[in-house]
Amino acid sequence: MTRYRDDTDVNGPIREFHGADDDYDPAPACAAYFERLQQAGRDATMTVFPHASHAFDMPYAMPTVVVKGAQTVRACRIVENESGELMNEATGAPFSFHDDCVQTDPHVGGNAQARDAAIVDVIAYLKTVLGGGGDAPGD
Repeated sequence: MTRYRDDTDVNGPIREFHGADDDYDPAPACAAYFERLQQAGRDATMTVFPHASHAFDMPYAMPTVVVKGAQTVRACRIVENESGELMNEATGAPFSFHDDCVQTDPHVGGNAQARDAAIVDVIAYLKTVLGGGGDAPGD
């Protein structure tokens, strides 16, 4: 999990759509951030789709695969210090992709059901915010 200084200092609404099976950037770390945003009174909502991996919303239905050698910081706790430098919380040293917490071989893959649900949610939200009740292009 990465935590930045002033990370709740946002003015606009935030909507995130996340796969429950995402092991590249796991949902619980993002959920902790959204909890902080909500506690700060921000308009932030995170939707987690079951059985969806990282990149579930890709436009083509690719099966979930291992991205061999790709790096993920899923096991790292990274914090921004006062000077803006990202630090490995476990070691107290500046974060590096050579740190022991960096793991490899996360999964990515499409999930048409989750992608379609996310699209419906985004369109509904935009209609609410921007007004209008017409059908979205392609409907």
